[in-house]
Amino acid sequence: MRLYKGLFLSSIFSLVAAISYTYIIHGVALYIHRNQPTITSLAEGNQVIEEERKKFGIESKISLQVSQENKLGKYDAYGLCHSNRDGIVLIINRSDLKRGVIKHEMHHAYQNGCKEQAGEDIEESIRIHEQSLRRKQIKPMMHILWEEWKNTYSETMAFTYEVTGLKF
Repeated sequence: MRLYKGLFLSSIFSLVAAISYTYIIHGVALYIHRNQPTITSLAEGNQVIEEERKKFGIESKISLQVSQENKLGKYDAYGLCHSNRDGIVLIINRSDLKRGVIKHEMHHAYQNGCKEQAGEDIEESIRIHEQSLRRKQIKPMMHILWEEWKNTYSETMAFTYEVTGLKF
């Protein structure tokens, strides 16, 4: 009986620690994001992308698209990582074009290769993203929970890289 009680308590402690870490790292990343200077040119953004591409050893071509109207804000997103026939496309809001956001999206490219397909322009890419969000809403509950857990894990690892530079 003591063994089960100990396992239960250690499981609860581990769960609380994981949730706490997730919230703390998200908070630190948000603080850093708010206090970082905005990148002012595409050339500077592409330079950051090139630095990060070399760190991760990503062979694919990576291009940067900037949403001048900050259209990703309605999805609580600073940026998106998509792929197309030419390689990887990072779409980032103009007001959120910062080193940390690029590092965050580059970590997604490193982790999973940005499986969602990019459109021909920013509007089409955002439409594709909206459709994928709608598809998630009609899946069975257990599938949704699994997808949310994977997304939370992926986001937490990307925030960890953005804040500390540690790759997982």
